Amino acid sequence: MKTGKKRSLKAGDLIRDRSDGSVALVLGPGWLGLRKEVQTWRVLWSHHDEPTSIDASALPAGLVTLVNRA
Repeated sequence: MKTGKKRSLKAGDLIRDRSDGSVALVLGPGWLGLRKEVQTWRVLWSHHDEPTSIDASALPAGLVTLVNRA
């Protein structure tokens, strides 16, 4: 049952990539990307040395899942 709540990420949340099982830590608040339509977050993946960006569509599309809320 859907509650109508908008899912969003915040600093300290932990997410998992469903394709390879790697995890990432959300580093800070999101911002609107270049097109000003898609929210973007900086994350640090367990298999990367530096932060990368993901956009909000990854969460509802099921590409990543929320593991733990901060």
